[in-house]
Amino acid sequence: RANSSSFDEHLAQPAPEWLYHYTTQVGLLGIVEEGQLRATKIQYMNDSTEFEWALNIAEKVCCDRNVPDLFPRRAGIANANIFAACFCENGDLLSQWRAYSGSAYGFALGMHASTLFRIFNQDGFQCGRCIYDAERQAQIVGELVTDSLKQRGELNQQAAFERGLIRVGTFFKHEKFNEENEWRIATGPMAITDAKVGFKPGQSMPTPYFRLDLGKARDSAIKHITVGPSPHLMLSKSSVAMLMHRHGLLPESIESQHTADVRESSIPFRNW
Repeated sequence: RANSSSFDEHLAQPAPEWLYHYTTQVGLLGIVEEGQLRATKIQYMNDSTEFEWALNIAEKVCCDRNVPDLFPRRAGIANANIFAACFCENGDLLSQWRAYSGSAYGFALGMHASTLFRIFNQDGFQCGRCIYDAERQAQIVGELVTDSLKQRGELNQQAAFERGLIRVGTFFKHEKFNEENEWRIATGPMAITDAKVGFKPGQSMPTPYFRLDLGKARDSAIKHITVGPSPHLMLSKSSVAMLMHRHGLLPESIESQHTADVRESSIPFRNW
């Protein structure tokens, strides 16, 4: 696999203490009850250019470097089975409530980043912030080209470049999405027959996902939950506290942890 020192440095940057996963009521119940997060196949995410963006950059860089034969199998990796779970640095962001709460009543699951990364790094998954700057993306791909050309033989060079591109391209996003400050956990290429792969209903098609174990009870990465804008805020906070208590996410009584572990959005947004 080709490597990029710039990308390695990027992944090595420290994460914030907390990362937030926005979800719907159905998503909240599934995540807490199963102790799992569903990582979506990246081609099915809300960014319609997801991964395709990385392939476009790769083609351009290869042409600029006069090595177009280094990347002949674009179609072969365009549908790679890579799955990613997305997080935001901000646990109360209007655009996130609008985008990820299903146009209804959403929740932001506050997770301790170090716990998340410890869980998934040991499984060989990658954890890091998305890269939005096109020049930075081109630099990383250029380093992959240089490293690939060190291999002997054209087929080895092509294979090294493709594997490196799959690794870095998972974290490339269009600059228009930079407000999200997205961090993600990404798998490598997975077999669609893997036992942890499933399908869920999407807006217009079945969506493939991969189950990521978050840990159970107090070992879970979930440490607090923010209730999004709601017409029944106090009832919603109470039910979320009971849900957390039932599944061991609260250490003692509901009353003693209600304020600390169940929070409410401060945004005066009405969607009802």
